[in-house]
Parts: sequence; C-alpha cells; structure tokens
Amino acid sequence: MALVRQVGTRPGLSRASLAAVLGLTKSTVSMLVRELMDEGWLSDSALIATGEVGRRATPLHLDPDRLALLGAEIGVDEARVVATDLLGKVLGTGVVAYRDAADPASCIGLVAAGLVRLARRLQRAGRAGGPRRVLGIGLGLHGGVDETLGVLRYAPHLGWRNVDVDGQIGAHFAGTPLARSGTRSCRPADRCVLADGAAARTR
Repeated sequence: MALVRQVGTRPGLSRASLAAVLGLTKSTVSMLVRELMDEGWLSDSALIATGEVGRRATPLHLDPDRLALLGAEIGVDEARVVATDLLGKVLGTGVVAYRDAADPASCIGLVAAGLVRLARRLQRAGRAGGPRRVLGIGLGLHGGVDETLGVLRYAPHLGWRNVDVDGQIGAHFAGTPLARSGTRSCRPADRCVLADGAAARTR
C-alpha cells in the first residue's frame, strides 16, 4: 500500500512521479495503478500539460466514491458510529443508546447493528456504478485491549472484563478487518491497519 499512501499524502502525483519516488519501473507502477483503480482505491483526472514532448502526465487521487471505512467509539453511556470515504469525508453518523450499560453483549450488539445500518446505506449510496465497499472497521474502546485477540480486558468506567469485541462485531460482517484502539493498550504500541475486506452482511 506504499503507492496508495504516497497518493494520499501527495494528491496529483503522476505515474512517472510515483515510479521515481518509490524506486519502481514505470511499467510496474502503471500495472499497480491499474489494479488499484479497478479495486476502487485510485482515480485519475484531467491530463497535465507539462510542455515536454511525449505523453502528458495524468494526476492520480484517492477515489472518494467507491470505498468506505466504518468506525465506532464505544463510550460509557452510548456509542457513536461513523462512515467516511478514503478522504475522510463523513458519509453518515449515528448515536447508539445502550439499554443496559452493565451488559457488554447487549451494548456491543447494538453497536454492531448501528454499523450494519451504515453499511447498508453505503451499499445503496455508491455513485460510481455500484455500492461502496467497506474496507474495514475501526473501534475506539475505553480500557485495556489485547490487540492480538481483539479482547477488551478491562473497561473500568463500564465494569466490563474480558469482552470479545472482535468476535461480537465480526459476527455481523464477512471478512472485514477490525482495528482497535484502547485507552491503555495491552500491546507496546497501538496500530491501525485497514485492509481489503468484504461488505457487511445484510441479515
């Protein structure tokens, strides 16, 4: 994903510029760009007149229309869910009120339902010939998180212990990667890696 990161950091780079920055051949970059455009990561815009002889450069940008990210902040009294495009533009939000904050299974089930509702809206809202595809889900948790297992070990303000957040959220989504961040991670450093994943199940 080095190519995607470069385009995200420096919108408008051409294939030739990317090849120079990444140390790859122009043919390799062209092949990778074509694949990423087919998958919905990148789009190109109008040609740039450089004044040089030969083919004019085509600026590349992150595609805001075909992919999306979901997120949820699981708070003490309620949760907030959000969907964004690759540029960070908010596509939809929601507030999830808990029925019983002392019941983690009920609370996380409601959060999962809120995320599924957003995913369904995204599936109807794509503007580029089809539904938006969900790349991944980010979860903000108040407490110590075992990132290897996706288990919330302890949330002091909620009184939750050893809650399998990944399992409960993941049960509503097919193959969509989850990334977690807690107030005190059980790993030395938090990491948030979102990869390609399937759209939410609509069950």
